[in-house]
Amino acid sequence: MALYIGVSEAISPLPTITLSQLTSTLGAQLRGDGALCIGGMASLDQASEQQLSFCTSSRDQERLQHTRAGAVLLTDQLAPLCNTACIIVDDVRLAYAKASQHFSPTLPPPSVHASAVIDPTAQLADSAHVGPLCHIAAGAFIGERAVLESGAIIGCDSHIDDDCHIGPHAVICHGCQLGKRTSIGSGSVIGGDGFGFAWVNAERRWEKIAQLGRVLIGDDVEIGSLSTIDRGALDDTTIGNGVKIDNQVHLGHGVQVGDHCAFAGNTTVAGSTRFGSWCRIGGGAIINGHLDIGAGASITGSSSVMRDIPERATVGSVIPASDMRKWLRTTTLLPRLQDLFRRVSTIEQRSQSR
Repeated sequence: MALYIGVSEAISPLPTITLSQLTSTLGAQLRGDGALCIGGMASLDQASEQQLSFCTSSRDQERLQHTRAGAVLLTDQLAPLCNTACIIVDDVRLAYAKASQHFSPTLPPPSVHASAVIDPTAQLADSAHVGPLCHIAAGAFIGERAVLESGAIIGCDSHIDDDCHIGPHAVICHGCQLGKRTSIGSGSVIGGDGFGFAWVNAERRWEKIAQLGRVLIGDDVEIGSLSTIDRGALDDTTIGNGVKIDNQVHLGHGVQVGDHCAFAGNTTVAGSTRFGSWCRIGGGAIINGHLDIGAGASITGSSSVMRDIPERATVGSVIPASDMRKWLRTTTLLPRLQDLFRRVSTIEQRSQSR
């Protein structure tokens, strides 16, 4: 049997584009030489004459005036401060996002590596790319232009729709479904068993509850590296369209996420919690199970959420870091707060009765 060590897939060179072409693509205005070719992006400090940069604030005025970038994305208000070519836009961050996609490297043309293991009953589009040491199980479906990088595992009866990208060593477990243009980062696991057990008191042990649901993911979803989304215990775990999930996020079994939500890294959500559309969850948040998080709600980083949150609310519970001596004094007071509250209430009542 052949042994593949350190196998990597070839990445195509970054494409180049003229400033005129890029400006037209962005629907922007150009001030400068439209024939100049741009071959990548970098920060104002690091960009070369063949690279594009961006500036969002007048606080970066000095960096903007001294940049060596071939061109800079900026607003009309910042353009007079720039000594190089300018691409003038209304929303710099949005223009930066669109421009960056042009310079993202692409994988090689459709192919199936000799080391891949594909069950005869699996359906694989001719335009798909399957990298080294991938495994596609029985009944799985791989759509047009889908990319499976090295070591990806697709479980039986899973559905990977058109233009999906499965990163190295990511696992899509049995029966799960991914919508169009969805991306799964390296090492993530979609559809692993949820944390479900029944306590057997007489025997002082746990009895496993079979996790019978699936994970259903919509279109244009991006999930970062080493994230885990558990399959439902009975009902499916569902992720809506356009959802963005950072690295090392855990969504428990039966969680339901509406369209265009965003979860920053290290967020943990317990089972059966429901999110409306457009929610924003800060990094390191911990969210209890069986809650309703209203549409448009925002949760700040490191918050601990134990109750339902109404629509468009912004909540947070983190205690900011402070001087260690002050923090120690504060923590000694915390156990006494209830007693202090009662004493103050008693004093107030007595003063009011006089």
